[in-house]
Amino acid sequence: LFLPFAFLTVRAYTRTTVDSREDIERLTRVPILGVVGHHSGGDRMVVAHKPKSAIAEAFRSIRANLMFLGLSEKHKTILVTSSVGGEGKSFTTLNLAAVLALQHHKVVILGMDLRKPQLFRELAVSNENGLSKLLTGQSRLNEVICTTSIEGLDLIPSGPVPPNPSELLAKTEVGELLAELG
Repeated sequence: LFLPFAFLTVRAYTRTTVDSREDIERLTRVPILGVVGHHSGGDRMVVAHKPKSAIAEAFRSIRANLMFLGLSEKHKTILVTSSVGGEGKSFTTLNLAAVLALQHHKVVILGMDLRKPQLFRELAVSNENGLSKLLTGQSRLNEVICTTSIEGLDLIPSGPVPPNPSELLAKTEVGELLAELG
């Protein structure tokens, strides 16, 4: 009886993963805007293609909370990031952008994954011209903005993979671009 209890106690104190909303609430003071369940289906544009699903409703709840915090008035930029691949950055970006656009907000997604671009495939646009060409001066802003099938949602794809992605994203032009789009 003691061994299983000791094992579970040690495992609880040594785990390094976040398993629930309660873990975040217990460890931080960060406000939680919503919780989106795991999606293992092939279609990543859940909000647009399955608007009555539980995941689409979760994104609508996040949208409502963002609006309550003043997204439409003063805070107009949302950053979705992670240091590890496969955690849902593209999925979250696509669906959050779609749910905002479906409520008649003008949304521009910046494809800033210059190493392994994916967003252009999901939104069925070309990646031939994009952020990498804009930041290197080979294209102008109006040349890299791509219209998508969702009204009000545009994408600036990452563009061709450059030899120096980190250096491009560190340029002052990125801040200027965010200010111009905001």
